[in-house]
Amino acid sequence: MQQTETYKLNKPEMSDLMSLAPLNENMDKVEGALTALTARTVTLENLRIMVGRYVGGGNNTGTLINLGARPVAVAAFGPIVYQSKVAMAVFDTDVMGEHVHEILTLTDEGFIVKEMMNNARQYSFIAFFGDWPTADIPKPAEE
Repeated sequence: MQQTETYKLNKPEMSDLMSLAPLNENMDKVEGALTALTARTVTLENLRIMVGRYVGGGNNTGTLINLGARPVAVAAFGPIVYQSKVAMAVFDTDVMGEHVHEILTLTDEGFIVKEMMNNARQYSFIAFFGDWPTADIPKPAEE
C-alpha cells in the first residue's frame, strides 16, 4: 500500500486485499486535520481590525464613535496640520499617559472621545476586536 506524500493518506493498490481499515485511518486523519483547521479559522475570524475616520463633536461631554461592538484597543490620531495628537486605550488601560480615560474610553458600542480628540475636526482611528494575544514585556533590569 502506498501513501500520499504530504498527508500520508493510505492509497490502496489494485493488488491489495480489500480492507476498510486503511480507509478508516484516512477518515480519522482527515477528521483531525479539519478539526484543527476549523479551530484556526474561528480564531482568525474573531480577530478583526477596523480603520476609519470621525469628526469630533466639539463639545465637553464627549462623542460616542459607534463601531457596533466593544473593541479591545483603539488608537485615535488627530490631524497633522493641527498639532498632531494621539490617544490610545487597550483593555481599558491608559497607554498614552495618565489622563487617557479623560480623552478616549472604550465602550460596549465602540469608544468615546473627549477633549483634544473631540474638536470639530476630522480624526483617524484604528480599532482591534477579538481575542488578540497579548504580552506584557518586562522592563529591562538596570545595570
